[in-house]
Amino acid sequence: KVVIVSYEEWNRKIQDNFEKLFLVSEDPSDSNEKHPNLVHKRGIYKDSYGASSPWCDYQLRPNFTIAIVVATELFTTEKAWRALEITEKKLLGPLGMKTLDPDDMVYCGIYDNDLDNDNTMLLE
Repeated sequence: KVVIVSYEEWNRKIQDNFEKLFLVSEDPSDSNEKHPNLVHKRGIYKDSYGASSPWCDYQLRPNFTIAIVVATELFTTEKAWRALEITEKKLLGPLGMKTLDPDDMVYCGIYDNDLDNDNTMLLE
């Protein structure tokens, strides 16, 4: 089945649904949250929506900051500032941005590309 959607309609759908689907609300009772039991941080924007591993949708990553620059109209100013404050506190380091929250269960502060495994490194 082929569905034709105009750019205008596609734009409207994105604007109507972006924050509803990508913002992790600060309100724990928000009915838009598909997996409230997986929420690790509130007030952030999801990196993905509908990931094959649902917990991945709730990881704090810096990619939404690019979306803020490119499509500011999708973000509520106050919510965007709150998410940026959280991101600054958790991800900004002296040499740049971490790609994952150090509080995340799969965060690995040391990465060695020479290892043939799942990005873990045994420290001696």
